[in-house]
Amino acid sequence: MKTIKRTKKILAIMMCMVMLFGFSVIASAETTPRLIITGFTTDKDEVKSGDTFEMTVSIQNVSKKSDISNIKLTFSTANNEIVPASGSSTMYIEKIAKEEVYELKITMKAGADLSSKSYVMDVKFSYEDRYGSPIEDATTLVIPVVQNQRVSVGGFDFRASGVMVGESSDVSFTVNNQGRGEIFNVNAKIVGEGIEATDVFVGNVASGSTGYADITVTGVDETVATGTIQAVVTFEDSMGNESQVTQDITFDVLAYQEPVVDMTDIDEIQVENGPISPVVIVAAVVAVIVLLVVIKKRKQKKEEEQDEI
Repeated sequence: MKTIKRTKKILAIMMCMVMLFGFSVIASAETTPRLIITGFTTDKDEVKSGDTFEMTVSIQNVSKKSDISNIKLTFSTANNEIVPASGSSTMYIEKIAKEEVYELKITMKAGADLSSKSYVMDVKFSYEDRYGSPIEDATTLVIPVVQNQRVSVGGFDFRASGVMVGESSDVSFTVNNQGRGEIFNVNAKIVGEGIEATDVFVGNVASGSTGYADITVTGVDETVATGTIQAVVTFEDSMGNESQVTQDITFDVLAYQEPVVDMTDIDEIQVENGPISPVVIVAAVVAVIVLLVVIKKRKQKKEEEQDEI
């Protein structure tokens, strides 16, 4: 009998301990508040290397019963790629009420030499519950940064400052990558009124290097030409973001003019101490005939193009 009574007492004590432990766990779960970061925004559509930008971080107290106080948040990146623009990297919030979302604004600066990629920012926070008990936690934010590209167009080289309608001329220029990151899928073209031009794929241009473009420009209509054409270069960074640079070029489109044959030069040809050689005369006549044939064909081609229009 004594053994049975002793066993019952032990079981009763164990049941009480289990119940007390369970109540303690439940109470702890109900009273320990959690602080989470629900997201963040920046005042720029994209953060570029060297930018100073404002970041708004949304911080929520997810507890339904307990307020949080004496909140400290510390922001850092592995190699200080992104840091507060001024002051300390630790921010203080006096209180966040239960279920409240607090908007924390921080002015940050991205390093000038950052490559185009996403950078991980560690956020450590410590705070107290309503009983003054200290709590610590941590999370991370991912901030995309785009390389601030420095691309220019220059070194223009062309045979003439203009072209006649129906004629073509080559225009060449350089694409200079002065930025810290490689640029990809570089394309070059020339646009303008009264011309037609080919497009050129330049390829990739490494940091500190130069790409080359050679484009054929054909005169089409001198009546709409403005005397200026434009070199247009498009390219992508390592994240696939497309950019464009342009450069104006002085370039005229002229009306087509038939070449004028000056026959007086032939009459004035003289040979010292003797008459003109028959060979010279024949060669001159052949040259004139060939020239007249070329002029006639060009004129017929122009008339056919006008008929098609």
